[in-house]
Amino acid sequence: MIEISVGQVSAVIAAVITVLQLFLPTALALLIVGVLKDDMTAVSWSSISATLHGSHWAALLRADTATSFNVQGSIRWLTHVGSLTLLIIFAASIVTPIGLYDTVEPASTLQDVSFPYIADTGPFGFGTPARSTLGFNHQCGIPYWTACPGSDTIEVKSDEFLSSDFPYGYDSRIPSDKIELFQSGLKEQMQTVSSFFDIQYRSHGKAQDPDVNNGSFYQTGSYRQLGTLVLDDKVEAVEGLVVDMINGSVAFRNHTLPANLALGATWSEDLLVMEPETHCVDTNLTIDFTISGLNGSLGGNIENIVLTDRGGFANIPHTFPEYDNSLPQIFVDLPNRAYQSAWLFNVLLAIYYNVTRPNPDKFAYLNSEVGKTFELPETTLLATDELAIATYDDVFSTFLANDNSSFTSDDSFDPWPNPFNITSSNFTDILTACNGVSPASKSNMSNVAVGCGLVYGIPRLPDGEVKLVYDPGSRLSMPLQSCATAVKMSVKTYSFRFNGTSSLQSLHVDSINERSPDSPPTYWGIENNSDLDLNIQDTPPLWGLVSSDTKESPSLSVVKNPHLYLAGYLGSFAMLTSTGVDNMPGLTFPIDALASLYNGDAFDTYNSFGWYSGKSSFSMFALWQKLATRGETARIVNLIFADLAANGLVGTKSWLPSPNTIPGTDGKVQKRQSSSGGGGDTAQVPVVVYSRQIKYNWVYGVPAYIGIFFTAVIGLATLIFLCLGRTSLSKMKAYLHATSSGRILAAFLYPGESEPQAPTRSWVRGAGGKKIRIGKPNWIPHATQPTLYPEKTSHTAYPGAQGGGLAGYESDADPLIDQKIGTAIQLTPLSSPMPPAQQGFGTTGVQENKHEYGGYQPHQGYLAQFGGNHVAGQMPSPQVQTQFAPPPTHPSGRYHVNRF
Repeated sequence: MIEISVGQVSAVIAAVITVLQLFLPTALALLIVGVLKDDMTAVSWSSISATLHGSHWAALLRADTATSFNVQGSIRWLTHVGSLTLLIIFAASIVTPIGLYDTVEPASTLQDVSFPYIADTGPFGFGTPARSTLGFNHQCGIPYWTACPGSDTIEVKSDEFLSSDFPYGYDSRIPSDKIELFQSGLKEQMQTVSSFFDIQYRSHGKAQDPDVNNGSFYQTGSYRQLGTLVLDDKVEAVEGLVVDMINGSVAFRNHTLPANLALGATWSEDLLVMEPETHCVDTNLTIDFTISGLNGSLGGNIENIVLTDRGGFANIPHTFPEYDNSLPQIFVDLPNRAYQSAWLFNVLLAIYYNVTRPNPDKFAYLNSEVGKTFELPETTLLATDELAIATYDDVFSTFLANDNSSFTSDDSFDPWPNPFNITSSNFTDILTACNGVSPASKSNMSNVAVGCGLVYGIPRLPDGEVKLVYDPGSRLSMPLQSCATAVKMSVKTYSFRFNGTSSLQSLHVDSINERSPDSPPTYWGIENNSDLDLNIQDTPPLWGLVSSDTKESPSLSVVKNPHLYLAGYLGSFAMLTSTGVDNMPGLTFPIDALASLYNGDAFDTYNSFGWYSGKSSFSMFALWQKLATRGETARIVNLIFADLAANGLVGTKSWLPSPNTIPGTDGKVQKRQSSSGGGGDTAQVPVVVYSRQIKYNWVYGVPAYIGIFFTAVIGLATLIFLCLGRTSLSKMKAYLHATSSGRILAAFLYPGESEPQAPTRSWVRGAGGKKIRIGKPNWIPHATQPTLYPEKTSHTAYPGAQGGGLAGYESDADPLIDQKIGTAIQLTPLSSPMPPAQQGFGTTGVQENKHEYGGYQPHQGYLAQFGGNHVAGQMPSPQVQTQFAPPPTHPSGRYHVNRF
């Protein structure tokens, strides 16, 4: 459909109106010609003359009024300027509106508007249960309880057993001083910034244990897949979150939006963000195979499977790579962690294949070169039509034939000798080295939770080209990459735009930026349990935003930093499940999500996750294929983590100052002491309101500018002439009377009945009402009514009159003017309509007298100009005779007027 602007519509309307303005007088003049009669009053001929000569027919038919020949120079020049100006104005009336356009523009100042809560009507809204009032609870040491730091739980430890005794039961509630501490920093932040206790599990359940909280119900978190946002490739709002599926992150926000704004608004908010940070390194090893049939993950569809050295063995460095772990909260050094893991993976494989040896004299030999292949069993469980991320030790269940009782070896394949007895436990150590944390590590901020694993990339042709479907017989190459991921918390500025509708889908994120230097700094508080008999696997440290005046202590570390890397350990019990054990999502969910991502659970089709492998979603497989070929494997990991977080977490903080107490504390503990912004039952938020405005493109106004210029010049000249007395309304009226065709005709055909400057009201009742006939055959005007003063008619002698010489009609055999109805005359203008002695037009020297017709009695001096000094039978004086030009000569010697 063709889109046209308001200006274009206006131009079309103006063009139509202009055409009508041109057409109407032209057609009307032609219509008048069709209905006019030959015999009409003088005033009728004046009206018709004005209409005909005012139409475009005068110019089209080149009438006298449109010619410039023999016209006074100044008049001709002014007429041309006026015509040109009118032409420009006509063009401007069409072109000028085209520059008009309407647009939606932001206001120049902020306006406070109400922000009500808006529910998500999509899958994430339907699948989010109502919030529970049971609140947060924490159980440390799962599966073997231990008292959490600051808890009122009394624990009796035994040296002989791993477990402890709790004679008074286990108290899983959060100590009030912990809550107050880890949200104290929010009083220095914007109202929209979430606290640790504004993060909740999206899905939750209830549990009851006679030994926990005196047997009362307590809330547990659970993971339930509601959908997947990976393919959306945008920043979007879902219930309780703003999810960035471009880079991979989630921001916590309980959605409130401006109300009663037809065209929407824009504003900015600071939000707490959970963001994975990933770095991947190519191992320079590939698994190559040939497609023998249709794509599939079962053995028998691929053949000639080999591990190819692309430099991972041949060019392996001989020194152990280290990463910087001195200041993990400042620089977690993920690139070198991933590189170290790739190096260890390659070294262990090289030892397995006896490419080199570990000792003695490590790397004493290196039996490989770029392009060398190592045969793999064709009964491999390697998947070729999906993405997989797994732990490093899973190579034995994927393509190595040893050390896996569940792996069925191909009898035709001779296992590699493995002279140094490399087992899966050797590969397990890679994760510990990458993590930098062991189960027994202290619970403090230095032990950042880092997930590491091996990414089995998307197969591609030898030249790097990828296809969704490969032909049988195609030789493909699957890259192996080592990745490392940490999760960091930060506060970022989100710029929102709302288009005015009532749906959450109308909320758009224009930009996500780091906060400006003028923003208040963020102080992160992290538990320091180093002095306690607690390890990081049993008790990961609590964290939160603390006030700027919070002091460090033996049990608390404070970091002034834009971000905080979460501490923890990805142990064997860390995973996302549908049945949780406690309710501390801000603490345990990031660790569980990293573990599920890197241990392969998130890619298992039979688990309740989002089919992230692409096995059951061909469109997702195509997305992974596109990102992998662009070298964006790290982005794949980030997107999957963000999608897991979107399904597992929800934010409860908004502009609304609604329930400010921590659930489960009986209203005794506040979420925050105070916050800037917000108050009362309705949140008033300053926003930039959008409204519809009319704009103009000044280029389209050029014809109008030119027309205005000429009009201004003409107007200025007119004003000057008015001031100088060169022109006036009375003079204009006089020339209107003098050039009226009806007055001119009446003056000659009905002489003496009216003065040329008689008022219109008097003239139309007198001479203007006289009938004049103009028409075929000769188009000479005829008087069709008797004149009141026939003796006042002036005659001019002409050759051929009776008696010869100059003679009047008295001596003619046929008078010049027959006083019968239908008489016509030859009009010869006078040199002046008034005698020199008379006063000017419109002066009191003109005497008005009524005659029998109610007309205007002409002045005697005016009558003298028409032969008023005549006496019947006498010749007019020579002075009067010379006032007229001689009439045309008739072939017979006489001029019979009544024969026209």
